Amino acid sequence: EKLWLKLRNTPAHEITKPMLQAQCELSENQLNHLFKRALGLSARQFITNYQLNCIRQALLAGRQSFTDCVTMYGYNSPDQLYRAYRRLFDDQPPLNHR
Repeated sequence: EKLWLKLRNTPAHEITKPMLQAQCELSENQLNHLFKRALGLSARQFITNYQLNCIRQALLAGRQSFTDCVTMYGYNSPDQLYRAYRRLFDDQPPLNHR
């Protein structure tokens, strides 16, 4: 419960596995086990999916540009974010916003 509250109050681009581990006082293996049991995803998969959903919302609302998201969320290139977005949503990102 404490973890979900922390997630809701932390900007998505600031969420990392080490931050979650520290918040929950768990090892990497324990954290992954917790996420697998609760959500069927590893902590890394959850973070990636959560961030991509936030990116999608920001792009659709016109709050951020695709290029801004590449930088803010730590992707190495626009292509890397584009591929991750397509993998999760089976669709191309809305590049025409903002």
